[in-house]
Amino acid sequence: MLDIPSKPRAATLAAAMPAGAASPDELAVQVESLTALHELAMHLGGICELQPALQAILDTAVQAQGADFGLVWLHEPESGTLVPHASRGFSDESLVSFARIMPGPAGGSAGNAFARRCRWSVEDTEADPAMAPLRDAVRRAGVRAVHSTPIFTRAGDLLGVLSVHYRSPHAPTQRDMQMADVCARYAADSIGAYRSQEALRRSERTYRAIGESLDYGVWNADREGRITYHSECFLKLIDMAAEACADSGWMRAVHPDDVERMQAQWSDCVREGRNWDCEFRVRGADGGWHAILGRAVQVRGERGEIVGWTGINLDIERLKSVEHELRELNQRKNEFLATLAHELRDPLAPLRNGLEVLRLAGGGGEMGEKARTMMERQLGQMVRLVDDLLDMSRVNRGKIELRRCEVELAEVLRNAIETSQPLMNECGHRFEASIPAASILVDADTTRLAQVFSNLLNNAAKYTPNGGHIALDVRALDGEVAVTVRDNGPGIPAEMLTRIFDIFTQVDRCLGKTHGGLGIGLSIAKRLTQMHGGTISVASAGEGQGSEFTVRLPAKVQAQPAPVAPGRRRILVADDNEDAAVMLAMLLEAFGNEVCVAHDGSQAVEMAASFRPDAVLLDIGMPKMNGYEACRAIRGQAAGASAVIIALTGWGSEDDKERARAAGFDRHLVKPVDPQSLEEMVRDLPAPSR
Repeated sequence: MLDIPSKPRAATLAAAMPAGAASPDELAVQVESLTALHELAMHLGGICELQPALQAILDTAVQAQGADFGLVWLHEPESGTLVPHASRGFSDESLVSFARIMPGPAGGSAGNAFARRCRWSVEDTEADPAMAPLRDAVRRAGVRAVHSTPIFTRAGDLLGVLSVHYRSPHAPTQRDMQMADVCARYAADSIGAYRSQEALRRSERTYRAIGESLDYGVWNADREGRITYHSECFLKLIDMAAEACADSGWMRAVHPDDVERMQAQWSDCVREGRNWDCEFRVRGADGGWHAILGRAVQVRGERGEIVGWTGINLDIERLKSVEHELRELNQRKNEFLATLAHELRDPLAPLRNGLEVLRLAGGGGEMGEKARTMMERQLGQMVRLVDDLLDMSRVNRGKIELRRCEVELAEVLRNAIETSQPLMNECGHRFEASIPAASILVDADTTRLAQVFSNLLNNAAKYTPNGGHIALDVRALDGEVAVTVRDNGPGIPAEMLTRIFDIFTQVDRCLGKTHGGLGIGLSIAKRLTQMHGGTISVASAGEGQGSEFTVRLPAKVQAQPAPVAPGRRRILVADDNEDAAVMLAMLLEAFGNEVCVAHDGSQAVEMAASFRPDAVLLDIGMPKMNGYEACRAIRGQAAGASAVIIALTGWGSEDDKERARAAGFDRHLVKPVDPQSLEEMVRDLPAPSR
């Protein structure tokens, strides 16, 4: 409601009216005027909006002065004009002419009253030259007389004008001017009260809008600490209506373990008049518990007394999660540094001892050779560790640039397998690769993509107990290819699956394993895969159930299979270098052949009789029976008469080739054999009779 003083204005009017010499009729008029003003004051006390209040004031002014028309004009700062806000007696058509007037002579009675800041009376609009600019308008409205009273605030600020009009010439009486002054003061008080309340409402709306725009709940409480308002943000968080949340209703959302402590702290702060700061948990609309930081300060009145409280409820669940993640990352970093120190010290000790052995042995002899071999192996381990560190640094700083081109996935996988095969052999693992015969093309940096797969194969070899099984499987999908590396090792705990690719993360699956790591290889693999536009994922049924890593990459699968010889050939590989023999067998199997491996000449002859190979690859320098002798023996078998026998040797002179032909070899390959040349040679072999 508008707070309009009533009795002081009526008393002012009564004091201004002469009482001693008044006739009974004049006294009756004065009483009538005072009654009208009293009723107006009572009426204004129940009005909350400005326009109805101004209309009531104008109606009283027109009636009390025996006038026919009336207008309340308010000054509009933006346009500088006077605009009607209440009218009486004017038709809508007539009001159009008075929609806006300029203060000053062109504005008639109201314009002059505002510009001169005093009452302006026109007893006859037809005769007064001040009405010339508006004469046509007042004629159409039926106005012949008008007097206008400025509306001032208590501070003297000019707000507008109150005008009363008559149908016939009229000179305002003393009582008319007194009534106009009192009504103008009522109008000023109404305008001031409304604008104060509107400013308060705007401030409250702004305050609430700010509260709703922030990501935390704003709330108010009365001086006894009862909650009177919660912002929509907090209500949505705890999924409660405002009515249910009022007073202490919102406490139903607080974690049971936090209620007593939080209530005790709040009661103490309210009783002692100090700020409140408390952490607690609330159940959110998502069903989970959210950590909340609640804070409140006192709201004080003009005399410094506490009249209420205002506060915030900040959802710090994400901050708590980040804090936990940072602590965990810091712990993993410390573990990484400890592991790095251990991994670097391990090869340093034998390197130092090896140097001492070389010094004592004079750098030669069998002891010196063993020391050098050991030192090369340990130095290689250190180089791998440093390479991993440098790769991780370059990946994190975005310094790795891929040299991409369209490449056969099989070529990438061959490179990865060649890198990892020695470690798998050392651990005695059985390795199987299943690669489709179709040509699968990927847009990749061959070296970096091979690094991804060799990393996965190395991890499988490291963490799978000796004699385990490792498999690589390739599946062509719609527009992409999936490469999966599986092992039958100890598996990965469920809680580690989401963190396995994080930097510094290590799953301590086999404490006794001699092949360690820094916990950064999988992080590098993930980043390199992403740089190729792919994804990498992990799966494990749990501890003791093995693990499986799958890399998915954009790929094109040729409609026709890659050119290979028809049928599945049987190929016998014989080489006393086990790593070389196994690697060659893997390549031949990847080309779609069935391969058998022998490690000396006599074993090759025995296996040829039962295996009945379509082709035989024989190393020349083998124990028990060299390659030439083995070739002659196989040629003497019924199964070996039609086989294609190929010599594998480090000697490639014409004399060497002639000697091989004389021993029964069909072809001659010089080590190391180029994989592409080997694939072409196998493709050109005669189709098997079986």
